[in-house]
Amino acid sequence: MAGEPYGARVRLRYATFVNIATRMIAVFASLIFVISVTRRLSVEEFGIWSMIMKYVNYTLPFTSIYAYWLPRTISRGVNTARTGFIMSILLGLTASIIYTGIAYEASAVFNQPIVPLLVAVLIVFQEYLNRCLTAISIGHAPQYVGWSTLILRISQAILGVFLVLFYKWGLYGAVLAAVGGRSAVLILLFVLNSRFVMESKFEVRVLWDWLKKSWLPLYSGLLTSFIALDAIIVRYFTGGEEPVAYYGVAISLLGLTLASTQGLPALYSRLLANRRVEDIVEVFWIVFMMTTPTVIGVLCYAEAFAAIYNIAYVQASLVIRVFAIAAFFRLFSMMLETALKGVENRDIGSTGFNDLLGTALFKTPSINYFITSIYLVLLALSSILLGNEYVTVALAWGVLYTIRQILLSVSFALFLKKEFSILIPYGKLLKYSLKFMLASITIILVRILCPVEPVESIYTLLRELLPAIACSAVSYLGALIVLDSKFRELVRRIISSIIL
Repeated sequence: MAGEPYGARVRLRYATFVNIATRMIAVFASLIFVISVTRRLSVEEFGIWSMIMKYVNYTLPFTSIYAYWLPRTISRGVNTARTGFIMSILLGLTASIIYTGIAYEASAVFNQPIVPLLVAVLIVFQEYLNRCLTAISIGHAPQYVGWSTLILRISQAILGVFLVLFYKWGLYGAVLAAVGGRSAVLILLFVLNSRFVMESKFEVRVLWDWLKKSWLPLYSGLLTSFIALDAIIVRYFTGGEEPVAYYGVAISLLGLTLASTQGLPALYSRLLANRRVEDIVEVFWIVFMMTTPTVIGVLCYAEAFAAIYNIAYVQASLVIRVFAIAAFFRLFSMMLETALKGVENRDIGSTGFNDLLGTALFKTPSINYFITSIYLVLLALSSILLGNEYVTVALAWGVLYTIRQILLSVSFALFLKKEFSILIPYGKLLKYSLKFMLASITIILVRILCPVEPVESIYTLLRELLPAIACSAVSYLGALIVLDSKFRELVRRIISSIIL
């Protein structure tokens, strides 16, 4: 019997800001880890590291069986936490066996070292448990997602510095650092959710129901593995690790610009509980307010950011800029996808195959599969035509990635209107976006006054880059206070709460 919807208790603005703030701090910690890796590993070794994480992703679709339904049931008032946790253990062990086979095959085909590939099997099992606890958190306390991300990045960065930079364990150290970071997250999430899990009970009926409907989350979850084929395609047709390494750096910085996506779990939980369009607008304001200056900052200082990883990546600065621009469309498409799945309620009490086929839960990933198929085909053609022009291949990759996000955004927007007759006030969203862009002009002015040239010494580079970033942040917030009354009200409330 469903109780009071846990999602209705979620404090939307609080959870959103907590998740974004912790994610932004986590991104800088993540940069420390990536820098540790890229500074000590060769371009080829970093490409192998990127591929290892792709192999891990290939085994994760089964997480969707429980991670898909846990937020949808918990947000609506049904505590299914223990059922999901037990299922995550069983499926995690199965996926670990599958990954071992993938590791041996990848080592044979691409001549990659087998030991670090096999050690990464620990990451697979950890991901199954962590994604379960994260899904539980989304349903009743989405701010836990932010704290877990912060702990992951910090612990992984600390271990990366010691194992890769100081002890020089290379690729092995990078893998062990990733294992250690996920261990810390597992402990944290279990402690935070332990009471909630203990209050639930294992129900065979629920487990069986999820298994019967598992085709739907698997269909959606396999999309991640399908998209991850892009790296395999580029590696296969170009015959080199370099374009994958350039992509890895660009995606790492894309993560910096997309820190605000941590606000989406709170939106998802609230939409499942009450389906309010106002919540979509509120989260849009928050996430784009945070994303716009980071994108502009990456565009302005792309060479300097690339040099932080390794001076060899400066030649890929244009690639970084293209992926940074893609962040706007990536964020918007993710918001619309969250809205589509959040307002969909025809899955309640429905187990029939045909019934679920008619929901947005099936149609949304279907749209994504179609557009991604076009993206992969064009990426393969580009890789074949451009051959060993590795920077140009990576640039074409970024352009196609951006086009894919634009097509997804347009498709989801049209589908939301057609399927649910929901009219999002795009005029208001555009007004917000223009204010954020105007405020970001100050960042460009700071870039003109404080140019930062890429140099090999990371200490010299950071000594010049960090003050520029600080000045950019202060100038942007100052301009936003002048331009946006909504932000002024937020600042006033924060100051009032501190004083009181």
